[in-house]
Parts: sequence; structure tokens; C-alpha cells
Amino acid sequence: MKNLFLYLTLSALLFSCTGKDTKEVTLIGDVKVVDSVSFFFDSTTVSPLFTVGRFQYIPEENRLAYLNNVSNGRYLEFKNMVESIKLFDFESGLVNQTIPLIHYGRNMVSDPSYFFYRSPDSIWVYPSNPIVNFRGDFQMALMDDKGWVDMRIQLRDVFKRGARPMSGRFGAIVQRGEELIISSYIPSLGRDANSTFIKVDINNWRSDFLEYDPRPYKDISVKFKGNTSWSSFRDLAEIRSVKDNDNNVVSNLPLDHRLWVLSPSGKTKGIEVRSKYLLGFPILDYEPSDQAELGLQVKASGRYIGILFDAKREIYYRITRLSLADIEPLRNKDFQPEFTYTVMAIDKEFNLLAESKFSSKDYLFEIGLFEGPEGIYVLRNSVDENKMVFDNLMLVR
Repeated sequence: MKNLFLYLTLSALLFSCTGKDTKEVTLIGDVKVVDSVSFFFDSTTVSPLFTVGRFQYIPEENRLAYLNNVSNGRYLEFKNMVESIKLFDFESGLVNQTIPLIHYGRNMVSDPSYFFYRSPDSIWVYPSNPIVNFRGDFQMALMDDKGWVDMRIQLRDVFKRGARPMSGRFGAIVQRGEELIISSYIPSLGRDANSTFIKVDINNWRSDFLEYDPRPYKDISVKFKGNTSWSSFRDLAEIRSVKDNDNNVVSNLPLDHRLWVLSPSGKTKGIEVRSKYLLGFPILDYEPSDQAELGLQVKASGRYIGILFDAKREIYYRITRLSLADIEPLRNKDFQPEFTYTVMAIDKEFNLLAESKFSSKDYLFEIGLFEGPEGIYVLRNSVDENKMVFDNLMLVR
């Protein structure tokens, strides 16, 4: 206990270091459920409990897009499923369009894990595993709402230099002006690796690393042992981003109390917005004896899951998952832990306005989450073969 107390004390000093802004906390409200919305499955839709769980609200069309695609090896369990992007009307909750994901020929989209819907004729899709051939290709497909692939963007160079586009459920791609900015994992090669952000120019389709000074993850102290690197930390190495109303990209790192503001000029600023409940990151000081033990520690570790932005009200919502007190039950592979999540409401000046707790018994934050017309929406933890229900969370002052 003494060592843990010392670690947390030093951690607080580390993340309040000179040159990084720190905000004092004066809470003015709560994050509460204010409404709910249901979306009804058609005969070829699979519950997000069995898919990769990617959702995107399309404000111009008032529709919700959903990646209707099960993980590898489970296709025979869902014989009626049509791999597709399902578009639900937000008012009625009914499917009003199905965009097919084709597995053969020139329109092939292989095992998609993420999509970014810009317009009916501009939908970006990339796979859970790179399409790798003897040239080391990594391709993103640009398709339309008929499932026709217009072109493929080659990310071979950035892939060879350490980039790993993230296949997370939200926050992997934002558009800023004429660039797509793709968040990645913290590079597996450690401190000397390339940037975690990839940029794609939508005029000439060239890709490269998006360089920033300072790089957000560079001063996070973590002990690597043997073959352990950032890649060993899996979901603790994911970076998720949003774009604010001033064209800044605001990024969340799982093991950092700071939010990182990446300006269009190429400068970064780390601003501490600390959870009231997430006290520190002992995992950073953990020296693994083997990969299996590290996996248990990673699963039990607290982290900032990601960030969403309510552009209408200029409120950021940062999601945390608190640490598990005991990792021993995790040794049983059938054990389903109960996690506690918090939702932080943060204003555009990065002041923490509210933070409220929620349980995984009630909500599936890591399966169904998106920003919508009125705040953020999180999937209820309920099994229903005919529909999925999201509760609308908002800051209530």
C-alpha cells in the first residue's frame, strides 16, 4: 500500500508538470439520462452484441449508420445476415437503406472493422487486418451507398513505418478541411517511432504521418521489459479523436489525464482534465512476468476510453473505465466482470463541469456509443432480437 500511495503521489506530480495547463474543478451539474431511442432490426440485421459495434450519426440525413458485420469465424451462426452498413431513420427507428459490403471482385471489401460516412458517394472503409500481399499493401476503400468501390487509397508507406490504423468503435477518423486524419495506436516501436496520426489528402489521395510538436505520448513514462512494447498494451494504446468547432483535433490517450489539442498550425497543447474517480495508472509501473499476466493487468486497469463532442452545445464527453479492485476472478475465462464507467462533461475551455457513474450491468459503453442530435447515446445492456435501445445522456446543469 505504501508503494501504491507513493506511486499515485508521483503520478499526480508527473501529470501536473510545468508547461501543461491544469484546470481547477468546479462541478455545476450531472450527466443524466434525458431520453431514449430505439432502432428496429430488419431480417438481415445482427445485434451489436455480436458485431464490431461501429455507429455514426449523420446529421445531414438524420440517420444512424451501423456496421452490420460479425467477427471472423462467426458467419455460420448468423446465416441470414447480410454484411452491410445499415442506415436507420432516427425518427422512426426503422432501417431505410442497406449498403452492401461485397466480398469479391473489384468491389471487394474484406472483413471491414471501421467506416467513416462523409456523404452517400464518399464512405471510407478499412479492414480489421491489413490487405497484405507481397508488396505489403494496406488499403482503405472509398465506396458509395450502392456498395461500389470507386478507388482504394494505398497506406503502404505509413504502414511499413509503424502506423496501425485503429479499428476502434469510435473516434478513429475525423475530417479537417481537405484532410482525413486517422488516429492510430501508440507506435509499437516506442518513443522513437513515427507519429500516431495519419493524414490523407482528399484532393490527391496521398498519405503521410501528421507531425505534431510535442508528440502527445512522448512523455508518458512506462516500463517496457523484454519484448513488451506499446503494442502489448492493446486497448491501452488506442488514441481516439474528435474535431471541435475551431478545427482543432482533440485527442484522448487512455493513460493520460490530459486531453491533447492538435491545432491546424501543427502545435499541440496538453490540458489536464482529470477524472474525480480515476486516481492513477499503476499499469505504467508494472513489469510483466509474462504476456498472460500482462493481459490480466491490462484488462483490470483503469483508463480513459475516449472522447465525443456535442458540437451544438460545445460540450466534450470523456468516458472512463475505472480499475477492477481484484484481478483474480479474471483468471477464469468465463468470468464477466462488472465495470464502472464515468462520463465527464467538459466545456470548450476544458473545464470539468460534471462527472457521473454508470455500470456495465446497465450500459455497453464499449460496444454502442455515438454522439447524436442531443448529446451522446449509449447502448443499453439488454438482449432483444428485434431492436437495440440507446439512452440519451446529457449534461444537466
